[in-house]
Amino acid sequence: MGEPSDFNSMSISLFLGIVPLLLFVIIDSISNLKAALISAVLMALFELLFSLYYFGEIDWLTITSFLLVVLLAYFSYRQNSSLHFKMQPVILSALFGITFIISYFMGQPLFYVFSIKYQNYLPEEFKAMVAIPVFIEFLKLSSLYMGFSFIAHAIFTWIVALKLSNWWWIFMRGVGFYLFSFLAIIAAKLHLGI
Repeated sequence: MGEPSDFNSMSISLFLGIVPLLLFVIIDSISNLKAALISAVLMALFELLFSLYYFGEIDWLTITSFLLVVLLAYFSYRQNSSLHFKMQPVILSALFGITFIISYFMGQPLFYVFSIKYQNYLPEEFKAMVAIPVFIEFLKLSSLYMGFSFIAHAIFTWIVALKLSNWWWIFMRGVGFYLFSFLAIIAAKLHLGI
């Protein structure tokens, strides 16, 4: 498949990635840890198969998420503790954060790189904006701030996993992810004065 498929599958993967975790929280609250872990692994497998069927391929984000769910569920199952499983979004956010920060300092900020790579598939208004120097700086700086926000999200999700209930943990994984992302964009805009 072509590049738009990569972009679309990663976008959907970010959204669907919460489904196995949400199922874990629901099943754990009405049944037991082992049933919740098995349900989450089965749902992650379903997500993997759905991506293969719908897109004709499986993107790296879906594969990474699936492998983390399976591996961390295994450790949680063996130790009869949900804590290992709850580290999945912590690890993903930390990896994203490190990737965004490194790409920025290597002169290849991801938002800018993706906007160029997928330019032919973006709305005309966005294509015009990519030619404006201040918008280019915004994309580049947003990549750096997004890296910091992913690291902050990982830290907060880790703390919530240790200290609070499963419901707060899933809230931090879901809503917290988007809140930290939003704050990164706002910080980049404020930094540039736009």
